[in-house]
Order: sequence, then C-alpha cells, then structure tokens
Amino acid sequence: MPVTPFTLDVALLPKAWGGTRLGALYGDPRGQLGEAWLCADLAETAQSGAGGQAMISAVACGTSDLHAVLAQDPVGLLGFDAQRFPLLVKILDAAEHLSVQVHPSPAYARAHPGAHVKSEAWVVLKAEPGAELMLGLEGIPDGAALAAAAHEDALPARLVRVPAVAGTACWLPSGLVHALGAGSLVFEVQTASDTTYRLHDWPVLYGRAPRAMHVEAGVEAALIEAAPVWGREIADGTSGLILATPDFELGVVTGPSSGALERALPVASAARCHLVFPLGAPAVLRGPWGQLEAPAHRVTVVPASVRDGVLEVAEGGRAFVVRVLGG
Repeated sequence: MPVTPFTLDVALLPKAWGGTRLGALYGDPRGQLGEAWLCADLAETAQSGAGGQAMISAVACGTSDLHAVLAQDPVGLLGFDAQRFPLLVKILDAAEHLSVQVHPSPAYARAHPGAHVKSEAWVVLKAEPGAELMLGLEGIPDGAALAAAAHEDALPARLVRVPAVAGTACWLPSGLVHALGAGSLVFEVQTASDTTYRLHDWPVLYGRAPRAMHVEAGVEAALIEAAPVWGREIADGTSGLILATPDFELGVVTGPSSGALERALPVASAARCHLVFPLGAPAVLRGPWGQLEAPAHRVTVVPASVRDGVLEVAEGGRAFVVRVLGG
C-alpha cells in the first residue's frame, strides 16, 4: 500500500434535485449535478441512491483505487482490520428539496441483512436565503401515523424545519426522517452505506417524474423520536472539533495555520486513518515521508501508518480533518 498520503479522484452524479455549483467547482458542464463522491468503497449501491452500481474512488494519478489499497494492508491504512473502507464522503448541491427519506435504524439493519445503517454528518458550506434543513418529525406519535402522513401527502407539514446557515453542523443518526432543503451546499461524512428509503418526493412542488417510494420499509426502519445532534458552529477563524460520532470525529483547521495533522481533534488512543478535505485553496501535508499538496475540494487520505504528519493551511483557506474510528 502507499506509505505516504494519497488523493482520491471525484465522481459526479446527476440528480433530479441537483444544481450548478458542483459543475462550476469541478469543471463539469453537465447540469443538475447533485452529488460529488469524494471517498467511497461500495461494492454496490441502492437503486434509490446511486443506482445500483459499484462506487469505489480511484487514486488520483495512479492505477489503483481505494479498495485495492485497503485490501493490501487494512491495518496499515485504517489502524484496524476491515473488509471495506468504513466511511463515505460527499458534497451535496440541492437546487431543489431532496426526497424525504430515512436510513435503517440499527434494529432494522440487524433484522434485514441487505440493509445497512447510514448515520451521517452535515456541514452547511453555503446556503441561499430561506434554505432549510428538515430533521425529524413533529405530531407523528407512531409508525401508523407516519405511514398515513406519507400516503396522504401530509408528511411535509410534519417535518421539523430549521434554517440552513453556512457553518451549521449536525449529525443525523440512522433512523431519523429527514430531507435536505433547496438552496444548500453541504459537506457530508457518513458511514459506508447507500441504503435509502423514500417517503415523499415533492411531486406537486417540483412536478418530478415519479420515483419509487418505500413507505412500508421506511416506516419500519424509522425511529419516530430521533433528533439531530448539533455540532459546533463554524465561524470565521474557527479551528477545532466540530462533531464526535461513534464512527468518526470531524474537525476543522482555518488558516493561516501550521501544526500537527490531528490538532483539531481529541487526543487519540491509537493510530487511525485521517481524511483531509481542503476548502478554497490547497493545503500542504508534510512528514518524514516528504511533502504532498492536498488539492482543494478533494479528499486526501492519510494512512494510520503515517506518523508525525504536519498540516499547513494557507491564509484564507480551511481544511476539514476526519478521523476514522473503529476496531
């Protein structure tokens, strides 16, 4: 496996709700680009997600991919043994509301081998005036009421809505009914799953072509009383921990700044893989192994076996740092 950090290529996916910001960011002329997959190792995806295809990130300027690197030395890469890379990282550009959806609760996933828990963190990068995050339910006491609201197109009125503000961060436990509202550009870190059940798709608001709904499975998978966990808000000059979840820790470093790669995160008890995602401008990684420019708006992987890494963020730049937990 590579003994130095390595950068991953980006895969862009058109979506019915996608906008124009990802195309501008990555130089792609296609319209309605909704998702930039930055770090992925999925042998297959859901038809309701990425369409059933495998999604495995290629190593930039190389002939390998993330899964091949993992297979060579899982412990060297992650710090623990695993069959697949355990996180999925994306940017979402919502020109329209995403579907109201839910991912499997842990209990549902245990009872359904083909379903996988999908907890995720959102950091709002940009938000238009009036943009909203729809996170959780109100006035829905149980699964029967959720099913009735979904079948009667009454679900939008039962969603808890909060303003989407740039710098807002939250963790969505799997089982939370949610939707990303129009006008937001979001950085997303999640467990490596694409299991998604749609409960509503805004047919009147947007006149979209009908897509499959999954009300029965979604109701069974949902945790009615689930709520988001709010992280530290990112303001100008913010550095430090944003969110700590069972599967990863997410921090941010704002430039100008130079120091230990892990300085924005809690002290680790063991060596773990880190993901670096610079915004606005490239960052620089240095260590005994040499130096690497981490390109803006791409994920650079720092293996657990890489020691004494230094992260340099230039003035006007910012970098998210994700520590992969597990083992």
